[in-house]
Amino acid sequence: MANKNGLVLSSVALILLVACALGIIAAMHFKSVQQEEQEEDDETTTSVKAVTVVCQPTQYKDACQRTLAPLANHSKATPKDYLLASIRSAKLEVHKVLQAAANSSDNIPPQDRARIHECTKLLSFAIQDLESTVITMETKNRTLGDHIKDLRNRLTAVYSFQSQCKATINKSGHKYKSLILEFMLNSTQLSDNALAIASGFSEIIKELNIDQFAFSLDDLNLQYSRRLLQSQDGTTSLPTLLPARDSRRPGSAPAPAPGPGPEAKPDIVVAKDGSGRFMTIGEAVATYKTPLPPGKQRYIIYVKAGEYNEQVVIQRHQENVYIFGDGDGTIVTCDKSAVKHKLETPYTATFDRFIAAEGKGFMAKSMTFRNTAGPEGEQAVALRVQSEGAVIYLCKIEGYLDTLLCQNYRQFYRECVITGTIDFIFGEGSAVIQKSEIVVRKPKASQNNLVIVADGNEKPYQIGGLVLHNCTVRLDKDMEMEVDKGKYNIYLGRPWMPSSTSAIMESDLGGFLKPEGYVPWPQAQNEKTCRFFEYNNRGAGATSNNRVKWITLNILTDPAQAQPYTVATFIDGKQWLQQQQKNIGAPFYLGFIHS
Repeated sequence: MANKNGLVLSSVALILLVACALGIIAAMHFKSVQQEEQEEDDETTTSVKAVTVVCQPTQYKDACQRTLAPLANHSKATPKDYLLASIRSAKLEVHKVLQAAANSSDNIPPQDRARIHECTKLLSFAIQDLESTVITMETKNRTLGDHIKDLRNRLTAVYSFQSQCKATINKSGHKYKSLILEFMLNSTQLSDNALAIASGFSEIIKELNIDQFAFSLDDLNLQYSRRLLQSQDGTTSLPTLLPARDSRRPGSAPAPAPGPGPEAKPDIVVAKDGSGRFMTIGEAVATYKTPLPPGKQRYIIYVKAGEYNEQVVIQRHQENVYIFGDGDGTIVTCDKSAVKHKLETPYTATFDRFIAAEGKGFMAKSMTFRNTAGPEGEQAVALRVQSEGAVIYLCKIEGYLDTLLCQNYRQFYRECVITGTIDFIFGEGSAVIQKSEIVVRKPKASQNNLVIVADGNEKPYQIGGLVLHNCTVRLDKDMEMEVDKGKYNIYLGRPWMPSSTSAIMESDLGGFLKPEGYVPWPQAQNEKTCRFFEYNNRGAGATSNNRVKWITLNILTDPAQAQPYTVATFIDGKQWLQQQQKNIGAPFYLGFIHS
């Protein structure tokens, strides 16, 4: 009996022990589940916060949060993933606009059909840049900080292409317009958001307390970057690649032996007298085949002296075209204008260039590009540059209203002569014009207010603007001989768009300029949001005491403040101009010419 009781007690004890163990296990499991749920909740909260932070720099926050909402459930999503998602969403919406434009009715007036064609072309360029951006981010073995400015450069172009398409379509009264603009509302908002996120990336990663992924924050913030001009001891250096022969007057005749860089031979020779392979530039350009043979870096066209009255189109896929001539003797000319031929401003250009934005640019040397429509022709572009990494050296660009259109991407002009009357240097690209002559011509009788620079940046986070560095601003002979010079009001610039950006640095400014320096854009308040800068200019027109009292005009005295508008920083010249110099022989300053 005793043994039986003991056995019962042992069994009970064992059951209690097992129950206790199971209870402990259950409690531990419950606690583990609670911890996992809490961690998941924390991760979800963190992801939701990340979406909010990433969208903070954007103007269209609702659209941004809808776009990035799927990533809120992925705790491992990085800021790069958010940026990629915003770019892919923009690409999808641009595709929709492109399809809407392509599906428009054929039963429309020819001029409207031409506008649709131009719009679809611009949208296709935007899609190509978006695709290239995604591929770069996914495949390049570099940190995002290494190519953030290239990314911003492309996204700026993406937004600009859509703005240009919208401006073209808006001029039509046909019923298809509303459908295209309806689709474009989403595409422009998402493109704007992607650009804003890329531009605010340094602040985003700071806000999220994330290790900076080997980013250089100086590279991410154009306005405050000083690294490129700092020497090892911390003092401001003045780098230059200027050879000794560069003492001649800017814009003067080219060196005795014009032509491409060392050891370069032309692939095609063009000559009006029949001594070359072709008699027109257009025929020469048509021989360009893609891709170029292995080891061949550029396609070189030599245009002998003569006047070539033709419009030349170097297509976007025709990369690294280099065209050079015999200085003043080689002239490309046409007379197309907005008034005479009822054309949109960009299509009046003597040269229309659409070159792939893959780091390989157009080069021109010792040429004259001339629009002969005259002052009565009004908008008449002589040269339109839509080429990433373009270099224009020892060229003359002659027109009146809207002479040089720096349409998109990074561009460099050296020792050129640019003539015109109103807004004759304009566009939405990032251009530095260095050691050149800027010449104001006599306008038609009804035009009294003359303006040199008009930048077209719409958004504060776009990469773009126009810089005149070490240039000479003077009057043409016809203006010098004008008896009543006082009837003309000549200004350095005006803000074409809300975020117009222009810098005039180390330049010789003539005394004929209005002391105010700048004039507002009609029926707008862009002077409240634009960004205009002057630094260390000289000449009678450089006195700043009576400049306009805009808070957006900055008369800089510290070279560190002006440094963001140098070749080294503004167009990242150190990365590509050295290679282009080998090809074209164009010298350049990375920094300033004076300490």
